[in-house]
Amino acid sequence: MEPNPHFQRDLFEKNKLTVGDLVVNSLVNEWNHPRTSPAKREELALKFAEFIATANIVCREDFYPFTHLFYVPTQVFFFPTSESYELYGPALIVDITYGDEIYQIKENYNASPVIRTQGYLRAECVSAYQVKQLNTSQLNQLETQGFHTRDVYRIINA
Repeated sequence: MEPNPHFQRDLFEKNKLTVGDLVVNSLVNEWNHPRTSPAKREELALKFAEFIATANIVCREDFYPFTHLFYVPTQVFFFPTSESYELYGPALIVDITYGDEIYQIKENYNASPVIRTQGYLRAECVSAYQVKQLNTSQLNQLETQGFHTRDVYRIINA
């Protein structure tokens, strides 16, 4: 049976994946693998630091459809070694709680092309399991300061 030459392209288009997404997911999977050596983890930590500093994979406007169009909680995945990963763990299920910045984010989202901005987003943890895992200080910091979008490599509806 001949392989479908369009399979990979179709997979990318269907899931809106890029080569960059696959690279990041692969690196995170390697980081999480129990047999990853300390030397390899150091190498991966440098790559994650580079992604965090330069990639801007996720922006504040990427959260807008989840919170104001579909009204669903968002699962947020953090880069290993990022500030948010160290503080909250690898992922959270949250409802984003906007203040006055929602007006600018909505305007940016509706622009053509979308204006992408980076910054902190405040949130409320909606997973009962995660609420039990996080201490009061972590929950308060999530609600008052939040997490920075540069720390996020993936978001999905929860």
